[in-house]
Amino acid sequence: MRNPNPTLVEDVRSRVAAGMNVRLGPLAKFAGLSPTALRLAVERGDIKVIRLGRNILIPHHEAARLLGMEAA
Repeated sequence: MRNPNPTLVEDVRSRVAAGMNVRLGPLAKFAGLSPTALRLAVERGDIKVIRLGRNILIPHHEAARLLGMEAA
């Protein structure tokens, strides 16, 4: 898989560091996963999410855990 877009990497990293929620798609790209794989992990209950209508947001502490970062 190609390296993620540097702007995307910085956006995801800065949002997690700032304690903000992250969308599923950008987090999947940053983590080197497919959105489908991440969505399946959500359906299994491996990752807790916030659902707003059709939008799936990953809380910053879950994203930090997934990426191996310290939560803010």
